[in-house]
Amino acid sequence: MTAYRRSTPKRTTPTRCAGAGVPFDLARQIVGKGPVVQRRGDNTLGNQTGIECAISSQSARTDHRFDAMKGFLQGQKDIYGVRAELA
Repeated sequence: MTAYRRSTPKRTTPTRCAGAGVPFDLARQIVGKGPVVQRRGDNTLGNQTGIECAISSQSARTDHRFDAMKGFLQGQKDIYGVRAELA
């Protein structure tokens, strides 16, 4: 078994996230989230903001989930992504 030393950050980064979900019934829902990470001290990465929307549906035989996100990065190229999950 290997023991790893934990590093403790000197400063914490303020992070906030707000989300809301709308369940249509027990089998379907839509969830939206909006996280924000603020720059602190001499961090060169800058502020980061994101938005996400997730839609999930469930039936007797299958589960479906679709996610989309967009990240706005200060001083860097923005990122985005989509995901589809069928089970």
